[in-house]
Amino acid sequence: MMPMTFLGFLDCYPHIEVPMLQRDYAQGRLSQKNVADNFLDALFEVVKGKKPALHLDLIYGYKDQEGGVFKLIDGQQRITTL
Repeated sequence: MMPMTFLGFLDCYPHIEVPMLQRDYAQGRLSQKNVADNFLDALFEVVKGKKPALHLDLIYGYKDQEGGVFKLIDGQQRITTL
């Protein structure tokens, strides 16, 4: 599959589910504040036009057989933050 933008991903998969196999969401932990702040700073640089793009790495998952829900395997924190 070709890489796509975040908005393209949401157009293709408007319903995303985080299955129970995912570990707990960690971005809100005080011990991870620096990581979260750096991530948000990088996002705002793109939104404000200071950087042309931001590569957020891959988001892994699969589309369920019923045809609509994207079952997230990796990328929970990126999706939730965005």
